[in-house]
Amino acid sequence: MFWRRGCLFGIVALLALCVLGSALGYFVALPRLRDNLRDEVADGIGTEVAGQIAPAGNAEPGRHVITARDLQDSLTGRISGQGLEDLVVRIAPTGVEFGFSTRGQDATYAGNPVVAGGRLAMTDMTVSNDSLGFFLRPDDVGAAIEAGVNGYLAANGLTLDGVELGEGEMTLVTAPAR
Repeated sequence: MFWRRGCLFGIVALLALCVLGSALGYFVALPRLRDNLRDEVADGIGTEVAGQIAPAGNAEPGRHVITARDLQDSLTGRISGQGLEDLVVRIAPTGVEFGFSTRGQDATYAGNPVVAGGRLAMTDMTVSNDSLGFFLRPDDVGAAIEAGVNGYLAANGLTLDGVELGEGEMTLVTAPAR
């Protein structure tokens, strides 16, 4: 009888440790992973926007073209240590897509950039792989893109007046902040 009670306590203790470990992973590790990936994407996009809007260091209002290739190169350098491979950026008149592979799974995030109140807003964000979308939600990717562009524009006294999508490029139309 004593052995059965000890075995029962051992199983309950092991189960409690599993629940505690899962809770820590979900409430601590997962948000940190999401924040880290979101920050890297925002930094990469902000860097590329800065290079296109102010190549000589002075941010000027006007029309600024960001190509999918330049954006892809900038982001590839920033997220290479995150376990993401085969990053692809596509810009088309119908929207913007960011695709990548990780651990044998592919995911593509897609959305539509629009202007809202002088700032970039990503709308209709979707992901092609729900499993990866759990770790990096489509809205987080949209928020990272918005933060990268809007943060740079605000720091340089600019607002966004328009976004034009073409084949392989996106044109940001900026004006002085009002």
